[in-house]
Amino acid sequence: MSSPTVVDIFAGAGGLSEGFKQAGFNILAAYEFHEDAIATYTRNHPNTLVKQKDIKLLTGKEILRDSKQKIVDILIGGPPCQGFSTYGKKKFNDTRNSLIQEYLRIVKELQPGIFVLENVPGLFKLYEGRYWTKIVETMKTLDYDIYAAVLRAADYAVPQLRKRLFIIGTNLGQPAIFPPFSNEKEAPEGLYTNHVKKPSKFVDFTPMKRDITIKEAINDLGFLRPGKKSDKYLKEPDSEYQKVLRTSNNRLYNHQAVRHSKRTIERFSLMEIGKGNDSLPKELQTNRISTRKLIPNAMCRTVTSSPEDFIHYKQPRIITVREMARIQTFPDRYEFLGPRTTGGLNRRTSCVQPQQLGNAVPPFLAQAVAEGITEMIKFDPANKMSNLLDRFKCSMNYN
Repeated sequence: MSSPTVVDIFAGAGGLSEGFKQAGFNILAAYEFHEDAIATYTRNHPNTLVKQKDIKLLTGKEILRDSKQKIVDILIGGPPCQGFSTYGKKKFNDTRNSLIQEYLRIVKELQPGIFVLENVPGLFKLYEGRYWTKIVETMKTLDYDIYAAVLRAADYAVPQLRKRLFIIGTNLGQPAIFPPFSNEKEAPEGLYTNHVKKPSKFVDFTPMKRDITIKEAINDLGFLRPGKKSDKYLKEPDSEYQKVLRTSNNRLYNHQAVRHSKRTIERFSLMEIGKGNDSLPKELQTNRISTRKLIPNAMCRTVTSSPEDFIHYKQPRIITVREMARIQTFPDRYEFLGPRTTGGLNRRTSCVQPQQLGNAVPPFLAQAVAEGITEMIKFDPANKMSNLLDRFKCSMNYN
């Protein structure tokens, strides 16, 4: 069959789109509110119509008109999760919480054959489960079979402790198929209730047998000192992971280190691997308790929008945008636009590069989900995730 058509809403910098694109899908159109994220998406997906739009003003008819289609095969999207993330304050009337309902409204208007909704696992416990119940009740009215799973990103060669909820709805009369996952027994209580079913799994590949480490992901970029930047690779790749993410790229994007003060450099130099303030002398400690020095031979914590949380394991600096992108599995050819940082009230309206990355779905994880859908619709992707995982399984864990 020809390449299935996809529309991405809440597209952000394009993590979901990149994964689906790698699985062979044709991304017709993408919708996003923040200008900076739109700039990044447009730069990296030149063949996709990208439109700035408030989701509350978007309609299914507009999407069909923009994409010049009578029907869209697949709708994907990850509504912002800050309203119920474990990292943020939780308020039942947080306007960001209503965005999932807006997503489901678009599903009802557009009637795609399949929809994919990504979010945080903390959704189930929000307000003692009342919000999840509200979502399920809405999905019941859509005439879709609903399937869900919480996937561990590390199963698909993402070097971080990241878990994400994926909901797949289908009106094609066949069960949804997910990539195989290792944490099936850890499904949150209350996930499979009412209208939500357990997914089938395809068997083309198995989850990663070992974790990709931080050193495997970013070691070739560790030449950069504080306050320096480089658009060239100064070191050969020393892991299979680095070779894959470099692809055929000859220019190094977004590799610029913050110019720290002498005191900050001293703090970061003395900080112990895997630790933060608690490993420093009293006179060098600060109030920032989330900062930790990366452990080179382990995975990373979930990448957030704050690079200040992550100190390089061999350089006295926070990690660069490019290093964040590596940990998120964005290829090196993927260039992030917009400001690198901002402060004050601008934080409320801007979407700086680290925010774009922290909000994104890792493309490797997105590709794994997309390939489950290819199994549903009998579409054979050109670049299979199974081949990529086989390369990582066979590669050495470099010292």
